[in-house]
Amino acid sequence: MTSRAFSRPFLEELECEILERLGQHDLLSTSRVCRRFHAISAPLLLRHIARYRLVNEDGYRSYTRLPNTYKVVARLLHDGDICRHVRYFDMPTDVGSVTVPPDALRAMWLSMAKLVALSLTGRLIAGVLDWGLNDVYFPGLRRLRVDSNSMCPSLITLHIDSLTHLRLDDDVTFPSGDIQATSLTHYHGPLEAILRFATHAKTLQFCTIHEPGTYGRTDWPSLSSLTACRSLRTLMLVLEVPEAVLLRMLENCVRFPSIEILLLKYKIAWYDPTRTQVNQQDRLEPSFERLFAPFPTAKRIAVFDDYWDSDHDSDDDDDDYWLTKQGPIWAERLSKTCSNVEFIAFGEACALTRGPDQRWMASRFTWEFEETFGQWVVPAVSG
Repeated sequence: MTSRAFSRPFLEELECEILERLGQHDLLSTSRVCRRFHAISAPLLLRHIARYRLVNEDGYRSYTRLPNTYKVVARLLHDGDICRHVRYFDMPTDVGSVTVPPDALRAMWLSMAKLVALSLTGRLIAGVLDWGLNDVYFPGLRRLRVDSNSMCPSLITLHIDSLTHLRLDDDVTFPSGDIQATSLTHYHGPLEAILRFATHAKTLQFCTIHEPGTYGRTDWPSLSSLTACRSLRTLMLVLEVPEAVLLRMLENCVRFPSIEILLLKYKIAWYDPTRTQVNQQDRLEPSFERLFAPFPTAKRIAVFDDYWDSDHDSDDDDDDYWLTKQGPIWAERLSKTCSNVEFIAFGEACALTRGPDQRWMASRFTWEFEETFGQWVVPAVSG
């Protein structure tokens, strides 16, 4: 039996349905087969519009910007037919010098019927006051990042009940009223928002709370409502508060039942950054047993202090040396509170792994540990 070329193509709708199932690499190859396939494949290649690379040409982790993103957005503004293929969209809101009419933006949004993930990053946006998002509803939207209140106040309200991923900047005011995030699995944002819907967030698995310190603030709330999130596996608390305040926030937390990965960053008591010399007797023992009592199931733990991340030269080596000496002692004490712990890091200077003989061995801290928490709403793409 001899093979023959197709005398006529499939229906265009069927070909589009077939090609939609291909990955980006295969789709690029298919677009070069013939003009007909190119006409179908080219719009589909815009399903995932990200502004950053995940790795560079040498394969190393890199977050450099992709150069042609703005050109893609300009194309979308003028071609609504392509917009209907977009699923992951990282909107470059920091265009700055470009002024886009609100009606053009609104037409673009309304054409994105298949949108799954939307990232609106940027704060002070020059030339654009209306992003055309008012009362726009994306039926398939599951992942959302908003960095500024100026984007659209109703965007969160309209989609919160169906979102699985939500990332908010710390200056975004969460909408008032009864909010139930019943589908949420990943949250990254300020403390107030997560505490408002924590009791209904039964599916929450990853939670990153970033709360900047406010001078003179005394009304720090309890974190006890988070214990209702029984599916919570990963928790990162970045709080610009002293240890005593963090202890008060945790004192009513009976137990987080499922935490496996935990990162705490706060103002640890053993350092006084105003001093030029930090003596051994001036270092205060942290209350790790009390801090980690609500997290008995934690397997991977990291503890950071704001001072470790600042530029300090005078006692850098002494601090690191002291941490490497104290680390194994603290780890042994912590293992009595968190019996399943396998990895502990006290800053970047002291990382420890628990060996088969239950002894603590020096390890290496990598920032991939922290990247577990701050996952991309619109994933970066390979270079």
